Amino acid sequence: MNDSKRSLYDAFTDTWYRWDSVHYMKLAVEGYASEGQDRFLLVFYPLYPLLIHIMMYVIPDAFWTGLAVSNICLILACFTLFKIMMFEFHDESLAWKAVKYLLIYPFSFFTAIVYTESLFMLMSLSCFYFMRKGDFGWQEFMDCLPRSRGIMLCCYWRQCFTK
Repeated sequence: MNDSKRSLYDAFTDTWYRWDSVHYMKLAVEGYASEGQDRFLLVFYPLYPLLIHIMMYVIPDAFWTGLAVSNICLILACFTLFKIMMFEFHDESLAWKAVKYLLIYPFSFFTAIVYTESLFMLMSLSCFYFMRKGDFGWQEFMDCLPRSRGIMLCCYWRQCFTK
């Protein structure tokens, strides 16, 4: 690989290999620690690093695996949003618009990098979809695994949809 291609690669990875991404990849590779500085990584919920760890059997680099997991979750979340829109409104044009607006939203790039946003969105939309269909069960638990806000959503959804 020549220097110009290497520097483009470095520029790409250096741009996204920061903040919480570093911690998620560390957890995926090394797991949780009970002592030292890494013990503070306990605040990160386990599902996303676990998915990266499992996917690393296919793609051995944690960074590229994290990108793959996030983008797979994003694609599945778009599919789920489409299904919700079709279930609610029975209008394919409206469903495609919802997906399009989700993807062109200015902060949607966070769903395509090594963050839990796409996984949380997938779990939340899936939970909502199954609840609207009256199939409410284990999905409420799944929404709690990627982020702490999922716990509050589960409590709210349990209260609203199980009366």
